[in-house]
Amino acid sequence: MSVTDAFSSQGTKNTNPYEKQQNLAVPFDLSKCGRHEKNYYIDLINEAAQSETAKKILEKAAAEGYKIASDSMSHLGSCRPKEKEILLSRSLSFEKAVSSLVHEARHAGQHADGANAYYNPDVLLKDQLVEKRLMEADAVAMSLLACHELKEKGNPEPMEAASDLYHREIAAFEDTLKAGGSKEEAMTNCALAWYENEGRKFKCEIRHIAAPLSMGENLNNQTGKYKELSVQDCINTICTMDGKPYFTKPEELNDPKRCGVSNTMKEWLNVHCNFTRAEGIEPESSIEKLPIYKPSSVYVGRVDVPPLYPAAREKIETVKKQQQTTQAVLAAKVAKSR
Repeated sequence: MSVTDAFSSQGTKNTNPYEKQQNLAVPFDLSKCGRHEKNYYIDLINEAAQSETAKKILEKAAAEGYKIASDSMSHLGSCRPKEKEILLSRSLSFEKAVSSLVHEARHAGQHADGANAYYNPDVLLKDQLVEKRLMEADAVAMSLLACHELKEKGNPEPMEAASDLYHREIAAFEDTLKAGGSKEEAMTNCALAWYENEGRKFKCEIRHIAAPLSMGENLNNQTGKYKELSVQDCINTICTMDGKPYFTKPEELNDPKRCGVSNTMKEWLNVHCNFTRAEGIEPESSIEKLPIYKPSSVYVGRVDVPPLYPAAREKIETVKKQQQTTQAVLAAKVAKSR
C-alpha cells in the first residue's frame, strides 16, 4: 500500500486516530500531516521501530526536532537539516517506506553528529566528496541492518522491497554474515558495495561537486585556508553504531573508485578551472588533483553532463570586485601613511 492509498482510504492498521501512539521514547513531530497521513506514518514508525537499530535511529532524529511529511518527489525521500524535515515520496509502498524512513532519519543523525549535508567552502573538495558519499553509503547500510533485524523477527517484506535498488549491498551484508564475519564487517562490506553503482556515484558528483562549483560556492573561501577532514574523521563522525565506529576497512575509501570522479566530471572540472584561472581567480587546490575512476561506457564522452555552467561568472565578477576594493583600500592606507 502506498502513502497515497493510505490517505485516500484510511488504509492503516488501526483507523482510530485517538488510539495511535508512536512506539518511541521521543515521538516525531507529525504536525504537518493530516489525520489519515498521520495514521499512516505512525504505523510506519511503529513497524520500523520493531528493529532495535531503527528505533535508535528514529528516536535520535525525533529528539533533534525533525518533522515527517510526504512529498510528490521522484526519488525515495530526503532529509532537510535546515528545515528539520524528513520527506518521503507518496509513491512508496509501505514496505519500501520502512527502509526509506530509516535511511533519511539516519541522515538526520549524521548531521547531528557533525556531518555536513551542504557544500562547505572551508573544507577541500576532495575531502567533502569522501564525506558526502560515505554519508549515503552508511545510510543505506544502516537501513538494511534494520531490514535484516525485521527479517529475523519474521518480517522479510522491507528487505525484499529494498532489494530492487540495493541488491549488491544486501548480498555483501548477508554473504559476510554467512561466512562468519562480524556485524561490523558485514556493515562495512555493505557500505562499500554502495560504491559499485556508477550511476549513483555520478549523481553524487553532480550534486556535491558540479552544482556548488557552478554557483561559485567555492569562491566564498577568500583565505585559502581549509579545515582538515581525513578519512578517519569521516568514519568517526558518520559510521557509528552503539556509540563507536563500525567501519573496519578505512583504506578502501582511498581507492580512486571511491574517492575519485568519473572522466566526464574530470573534463567538466578542467573547463571550470581553466575558465576561473583565465578570469584571474585561482581554483581551489584539490579540484584538479581528484583521481579518476574508470566509468562504464554510458558516461564516456558525455562532457555536456552535468548541464550546468562551469564558470560561475557572476560569482567570479563579485570576487574580482571585492579584490579590487581590498587592493584600493590597502593602496589608500599606504598612501596615507607616507
